Amino acid sequence: MRQGELLALTWNKINFIEGYIKVDKSCYKNQFCSPKTNTSNRKVNIPDELIKVLKEWRLRCPHSELNLVFPNENGNFMDKHNLKKRKFKAVLRRAGVTEIRFHDLRHTYASLLLANNAHPKYAQTQLGHSSIKTTMDIYSHMMKEAHQNGIETLNRILESPKDDKRKFGT
Repeated sequence: MRQGELLALTWNKINFIEGYIKVDKSCYKNQFCSPKTNTSNRKVNIPDELIKVLKEWRLRCPHSELNLVFPNENGNFMDKHNLKKRKFKAVLRRAGVTEIRFHDLRHTYASLLLANNAHPKYAQTQLGHSSIKTTMDIYSHMMKEAHQNGIETLNRILESPKDDKRKFGT
């Protein structure tokens, strides 16, 4: 999810039973707004481990009249700059991860999907890209194994049978 989508995420948009987050809004200048594009309105699948973490977080999460999943200490929208400087960088340090941009989490998610043979169309819908071209232009380098499999498939298709002694034109 994009940073604005996460900052606007409300608890009623998480389906703990079916395992997805319904993305239908974003946060801009501490207000709810429409997501980036029409295809940004989507369901993002979440794994069981994240469901567990979100359930635990819900018990500790500051109360918010806005029903925000990631509110500030007062229950209002978290400032995106505070998120990066006070929260995100601290989490990276504790995890022993080199400093990265917040948006790099989104790239990591997509790269892991594609590097582990998830279908590119699935990655496109999860990311909310309006076109598969966008997804492929950004992440096709992660599909080296798929490229190699394609080459091997071409070689098998064009390989001449060993015991076929026919010649062209006969």
